[in-house]
Amino acid sequence: MSEVIEARNIKLNVDASDWRDSMVKSGQLLVDSDYITKDYIDLTIKCVEENGPYIVIIPGLALSHSTSFIITSKIAKSNF
Repeated sequence: MSEVIEARNIKLNVDASDWRDSMVKSGQLLVDSDYITKDYIDLTIKCVEENGPYIVIIPGLALSHSTSFIITSKIAKSNF
């Protein structure tokens, strides 16, 4: 798992004003680690706006993602 979840992509107890802010803050960890671009964060938000909260696994846990592979550079996961 350490190949996919790097310590630098985990940040706990972060305040977010809403779900969009949460997606931006968690996505920024992956931008800073060169896994995705800011455009990918925007696409993930757009997907939820268009399709609803399909990314929610259980209350308090969502796996945000988009269908575009063009603006990702590596496979990773960030935890918030």
